[in-house]
Amino acid sequence: MSATLSPFACDVCGSMEAAEIPVVPDYSGGQTLHTCTQCGFVFAHMRRSDEAIKKDWAESMFGDAFDVEQTENTGYTGYTAKVPAVTARLTYALENFDTLVGFKGKKVCDIGAGEGDFLEMIKSRKNPESVFGVEPSVENCRLLDGMGISCFAGGVEEYIAHPDTKKGAFDFIGLNWTLENTQNARRVIEAVYDLLPVGGYLQVATGSRILVPFKKPLHYYFNPRNPVDLHSFHFSANALCGLLGSVGFDPIHVNRYIDTDYLVVIGKKMESGAKKPWPRDDYTRVIAFFERWKKETDENYL
Repeated sequence: MSATLSPFACDVCGSMEAAEIPVVPDYSGGQTLHTCTQCGFVFAHMRRSDEAIKKDWAESMFGDAFDVEQTENTGYTGYTAKVPAVTARLTYALENFDTLVGFKGKKVCDIGAGEGDFLEMIKSRKNPESVFGVEPSVENCRLLDGMGISCFAGGVEEYIAHPDTKKGAFDFIGLNWTLENTQNARRVIEAVYDLLPVGGYLQVATGSRILVPFKKPLHYYFNPRNPVDLHSFHFSANALCGLLGSVGFDPIHVNRYIDTDYLVVIGKKMESGAKKPWPRDDYTRVIAFFERWKKETDENYL
């Protein structure tokens, strides 16, 4: 892990005031997470460079050196979207948007496209006008090319700054279990905002379920071998809607996340300068939530 860490403000409300969550270091190898005292967002206050985090995801997390919990009994040795659990969650995200809005005739972009499974499902089943991937892993981009899916090798911040990129070029952008793995969530959402026209759709799908019943013990939720900024952000529904609303998206749909491990929010781009107010979380409740999580982990799993 790089020793070079820098402090970051809350990506949702911009405050630098944050309280450490005391129980986290017990499960994260001594690393810390914080909760914003102004809005309750849970995030890694200290983070490495954007390049270091992208390098970990592009070169290490998709490689054989990493053994994730989901792959232990599947025959896979590294992270891959071919694991049944990942296929299931991508299918959920796909059908969530298709049922509510629809992909037919739309120009679709997937940020953090990975091995192309989400785009391939849309391409083969949902009759979009086009599909496009933004993906930092060069190896994954080779896979996308081989599937006939156009892509950009890099992050969305690099893509929006590229001279050939056209703003407002897509009708739908997906961030599937990707936003939490970036260095700066606000900067990512701002880049996505520029890639959509007014009325265009962003769907964010994530596995974080802060302040709702937890379905795994803390020692499965955190991996002490990984830097905490590899998964910098832990969203509640309020926090995710707040992030989208503060950038300029109207959160028009939140899934019934109480029934599932998935939190999925659809945002519709508003006119420039428009903001959507959102309910904030109480940071003291967030800390108490983690304390109860630790208690139930210790009593039932350890």
